[in-house]
This record gives sequence, structure tokens and C-alpha cells, in this order.
Amino acid sequence: MKFRFKLDDKKPMKMSEGIYALPVGMEKLMVNLLDMEKGSEIPVHCHKEEQVSLIIKGELGFVLDGKKFRLKAGEGVLIPSNMKHGAKAIKKTFAYDCFSPPRWDYLEKLDKGKTFKKIKGNRRITK
Repeated sequence: MKFRFKLDDKKPMKMSEGIYALPVGMEKLMVNLLDMEKGSEIPVHCHKEEQVSLIIKGELGFVLDGKKFRLKAGEGVLIPSNMKHGAKAIKKTFAYDCFSPPRWDYLEKLDKGKTFKKIKGNRRITK
């Protein structure tokens, strides 16, 4: 397993129109650099992974458990497992999302199966 990485060496993946992600992770933790164009939207959804989101630049309209609010640079949100949430970029936004356990669907989509393989249940190991 490689322990060092350089963001310039990785190509972001298109999540949806105007939203690009660059996930980096290991077995128990993943960090995702998110680039959202103004007006782009992440529909309300939920997942089993816990999530911490931190806005680096820009502004998001956010929905968490039915409550609406705005997040600006330097602000973040803690999202428990299976809590519904979504976001819309009020301005062009860069954010970090951290997930535990990792969002393996993101890592495998980015990697195209070259590094990660599935073993028992949801656990993965590197090839």
C-alpha cells in the first residue's frame, strides 16, 4: 500500500453535473475533496457512513434531518449514520468530506478496481 499521495496525480471523478470529487482513503477512514460549481446540487440522501464536512471556500445551502441552513468557509457539519442530508452550492465551493468507514463506492469508482478488492462483507484490502 502506498502511504503518500499527491492530489495532482489523481484525476477527479464527476459525481454529477458541476460536482467533482477526489477521494483518498484507507480501511477505516476516507477524505474526499469536493469541488462544486455554483448552482450544483447534491440531492437529499443518506448512507451508513458517518460524515464530517468542512467548507474550505464558498457557500452551501444545506439540509440536515429536514433543517435548512447555510455553511460558509470555515464552517462544517457532523452527519450521523443514516441521517438525511443534501446541499446546493450558493457560490463555487470547495469542501472536505470525511467518512468513516470509507465510502467504498467512491474509492472503487475512482480507482476502477485497480487497487481495492472486496473481501468478507464490506471490508476491503489493497491488492
